[in-house]
Amino acid sequence: MTNVPPNDNWRNQVPPGPTSVGPIPAAPTSVGPAAGWYPDGSGATRWWDGTQWGQIAPAAAPAPPAPTVPTAPAAAASLYQGSATAPSVGPPPPPWGTWSWGNGAPIDRNLLPTYDSSKKVTAGILAILLGGIGVHKFYLGYTTEGIIMILLLFCGISPIIGLVEGIIYLTKSDPEFYWTYEAAKKPWF
Repeated sequence: MTNVPPNDNWRNQVPPGPTSVGPIPAAPTSVGPAAGWYPDGSGATRWWDGTQWGQIAPAAAPAPPAPTVPTAPAAAASLYQGSATAPSVGPPPPPWGTWSWGNGAPIDRNLLPTYDSSKKVTAGILAILLGGIGVHKFYLGYTTEGIIMILLLFCGISPIIGLVEGIIYLTKSDPEFYWTYEAAKKPWF
């Protein structure tokens, strides 16, 4: 047996009853308490089977640390997850990393359209279902392109364009969709 306590008399001791408090009696008694884990007087806990002492209780394993869930700041959560409860503070950062357009001109954040993460899904579904008549173009504010889609309906081309654009809309991330079709106003594909 390992971890033998310092008092040599532990084998002859009977543990106190479960309700008693204090040192373990020195003399064994004929009737002992019920089997269970009891302190043996040296700070360790041993098994008492009702007649004799047994092994030392294994040391309690430390509790595993509580799992940590990475959390985003409230503003970032509302920007990227479309949270209806938290209003968005502003548009997400541009996917290209800098707050300037491709020609080097700085982006004026006050002139950007409001960010709404649900616009991507709505525009994509409208493009797939009603793309032939250009409803998704009117929804995004592209009136001229919407009229062109209606005219192309007579040639049979606009339903194909609507299907392709709907798939493109739905495969983009929310920030990419915002910066491409809402902020930069890219009208086609």
